[in-house]
Amino acid sequence: MDAAEEQIRALVDAETAAWNARDASALAALFHPDTVWPWPPNSTAHDPMQSVMPLGRYNRERWIRSWQELFDSHDLVHNWRRTLRVVMSEQGDGGFAVVDVDTQSVRALVGSGQRMEAGLLGGDRALAAGVIRRNGK
Repeated sequence: MDAAEEQIRALVDAETAAWNARDASALAALFHPDTVWPWPPNSTAHDPMQSVMPLGRYNRERWIRSWQELFDSHDLVHNWRRTLRVVMSEQGDGGFAVVDVDTQSVRALVGSGQRMEAGLLGGDRALAAGVIRRNGK
């Protein structure tokens, strides 16, 4: 494994660690300022033609606020990620990883002592030169 591939794998690992730690600032620090991140409209949608843009173009404060709201309102059940493939350009100046992502959270019902199932993420994501984008199955 060369240094560029190691860097891409390290980005994937850092994103996983940020989700596991529920650290919105660490998560936001991973993204390039030109990042846009399409999301499925719900936890069962895997067709990229249905993707929506709730966060818009990267805005550190807005993205941190949005993730922190998510982390504060949900308990992480599991966050399993497996890097399936890393591909580098022939020039060595770009690359991407295909990552199998299975993240599930439950919404905490404040004051009720109950939790509501709410699977948030699942499917594949690609990490391209430090930019995370949604990839449909």
